[in-house]
Amino acid sequence: MALFYGVFLLPVSLRLWATFLEANAWAANGILHAIGQHSTLSGTIISSPQFSMAISRGCEASGPTWLFCAAVLAYPAGLKSRLLGVVVSLVFFQALNLVRIVSLYFIGSYAPSYFNLAHLEVWPMVFILAVLSLMIGWINWAKRADA
Repeated sequence: MALFYGVFLLPVSLRLWATFLEANAWAANGILHAIGQHSTLSGTIISSPQFSMAISRGCEASGPTWLFCAAVLAYPAGLKSRLLGVVVSLVFFQALNLVRIVSLYFIGSYAPSYFNLAHLEVWPMVFILAVLSLMIGWINWAKRADA
């Protein structure tokens, strides 16, 4: 995790992160369009007449992803099991994060009084539970796979 935060704060990383944030916003906006929303995208800002939201640092699920990957890499399992755990977690947390962004857009648009609760309380708890659940599942799988 120290490596993550060290890399995360380097100037070169800031531009890469900005590009990644834009990709997250683009993907979320694409999902919104696919389900009939008429949102627009400007950089990392998703807007509609009802609601606008910016995808900023911390909105890309990198913290939970790196935490899970750090735990997987530190666990005494075979290299194949570790690599599979890392790859699966990258896909899983990216997908979960897109669900989070899209759900927050809907909450902001149709139930704005619940936006802060969902953004600051519910979704962080969901990610914590997801890291723990995925870690327990991966450990059980890795033990069987490496046996």
